Formats: sequence, structure tokens, C-alpha cells
Amino acid sequence: TSFSSFMIAGAANVGANAQIDVYGASLEVDADSIVFGDVTLNGIAQISNGVTLPWHAKGPTGTGAGWHLSIAATDFVGPDGRIISVAGFKTNLLDADIHTIYGSQQPASMLTGYTALGALPQILLRADPGAGMGHYTLLPTFTLSVPAETFAGQYVSVVTVTIISGP
Repeated sequence: TSFSSFMIAGAANVGANAQIDVYGASLEVDADSIVFGDVTLNGIAQISNGVTLPWHAKGPTGTGAGWHLSIAATDFVGPDGRIISVAGFKTNLLDADIHTIYGSQQPASMLTGYTALGALPQILLRADPGAGMGHYTLLPTFTLSVPAETFAGQYVSVVTVTIISGP
């Protein structure tokens, strides 16, 4: 029986490429409704606390440009067009109430102390360039000052939350 011996002279490496195309998506925000505790009028101004489920902000653009989340609100309109002024509607967001689900450095709160809302948007949350590339939850808190002279009834404010590219 005879065995043949094979030798590889000057072995060479062969290169191959692997490729993937990655596309960015749009910025997204999901803000849940805010529910205030009921108030029973008693002749003095009262503060009602508002609660909401966690809000979600997503920065999947793939640009690293950063983004910011703004918030605005209208007066609370009630029976016969009566109002509770938006000036008594306040919010804050602690950095401890912002959580990273997936992604890079999380955004930071711009309203860490209670701040009155109004028709002009205010920046609530900001992701600097290179940050905010992912999915985050935030849980802002709210208060509403109900003046003593408020008429009984249900009052509603429209809250507008917008996510915009750029810090």
C-alpha cells in the first residue's frame, strides 16, 4: 500500500466581504393621558396631583444629531366655556425618572423643578448629539392649582408633546 503526501506550498488567504445596510427611522414619542385627582371645592385654592403612565421617546434616526422633546398645554376648559388657567398647570421630570430601554446615553431633563406650562412649547427632555440613540421611558409629574372661585364641572386641557431633531 502506498500513501501520497500532499504539501501546500505558499498557502494564501482568501478574503470575503459581509455587508449589511442599516436605515434610520423617524423620531417617535408616545405620551399617555394625565389624570388629576378629583377636587371638592371648600372655599380655598387646592392643588391636585396628576398621574400618567410612562411616556416613550425613541431616537432611531441613526444620525446621532440629538433631539428634544417639547411640551405645551392649553387652559382647562369646563362648563359654559369657563376655564382653569394653564398657568396653574405645572410639570417636572427628574433625571431619576428617565430610563434607558435600549440604546446610547440617555437624554436629560430640562425641567427638574415644577414649571408652569403654557401655549408656548418648553423643552422637557433633551438628547445631545451622539446621545438619545435608542428607546427611553420617562415619567413626568404634574400638579394643577384649582382656584377657590372655580365652578363645578369637568375641565379639559389639550397637552401637546413633540419630538424634534437637534438638541
